[in-house]
Amino acid sequence: MIYEYRYYNIKEGMIADCHRVFQQTLIPLFNKLNIKTIAFWEPQDSDGRTFIYLLGFQDAAAREKAWADFASSPEWKKTVADLGDNAPWESTQSTVLVPTSYSPQP
Repeated sequence: MIYEYRYYNIKEGMIADCHRVFQQTLIPLFNKLNIKTIAFWEPQDSDGRTFIYLLGFQDAAAREKAWADFASSPEWKKTVADLGDNAPWESTQSTVLVPTSYSPQP
């Protein structure tokens, strides 16, 4: 299994909107597309501008297919259209993580 660490910079005052989009649209869509959600976080000393989450995929090919399916899904296209310029995130960063040979398996 490989993991994807995703870090979002949230627009001022829009963290609640970010949580709403994830809870109502993105998590159900991830589940539909077999994108395993591991956990979602905000830093303990958060100023409401940081959102982090971790996803799991069987392998690189599964990740590639899942994101392609995600980008072309009607649910995501509708979400993008509905949000317009009001998407709660300013920027995102993503890092694919591969467990070491001695890493405990979840």
